[in-house]
Amino acid sequence: WTEEAKRRQAEPAGTRGGRRADGWGFPMMMDAATPLQFMITPEETMIVNAYGEVRHVYTDGRSVPAEEDRWPTTWGESVGRWEGGTLVIETVSVRNPNRYFFSSPPLSEQARYVERLRMTGADRIESVMTITDPVALSAPWVVNLVYERAKGLDRLIHDDYDNDRSVVEGGVFTIVPDEE
Repeated sequence: WTEEAKRRQAEPAGTRGGRRADGWGFPMMMDAATPLQFMITPEETMIVNAYGEVRHVYTDGRSVPAEEDRWPTTWGESVGRWEGGTLVIETVSVRNPNRYFFSSPPLSEQARYVERLRMTGADRIESVMTITDPVALSAPWVVNLVYERAKGLDRLIHDDYDNDRSVVEGGVFTIVPDEE
């Protein structure tokens, strides 16, 4: 982390106790304990989490909008393309995720995210996300993620947190399957 990133991380520390996140936002959604659902069409891939949040990845041939035509949002602007069986997603203009979800990295709105997602089996997607940020990072940050199909979970249901099956095991959030 650069000195600016360290400052950004320390800035909200005094307000964390009374603050709660209203969702995940990007990039946290892609590394959360909650299940994800991928819906793929030729024009768009939508990634939906258990909280009903939808990430839109446009795969209709458009380019990332010019800087003057975009503004930072919680989800940023994501444009994808297929390279064989790999979905390559470029995301820009993500509002500082540290302001939205307090435990996220102190990345800036200048961060650029490139993800490469590919199926590596019938029930497994592997993702390599490379993040560059001239404000917060001194070098590119590469994050490897794996998504495995949840057995016995055929749809995402969110109903006021009363069906939350996430628990902490060994300091890590996990999803506990229903008893069969």
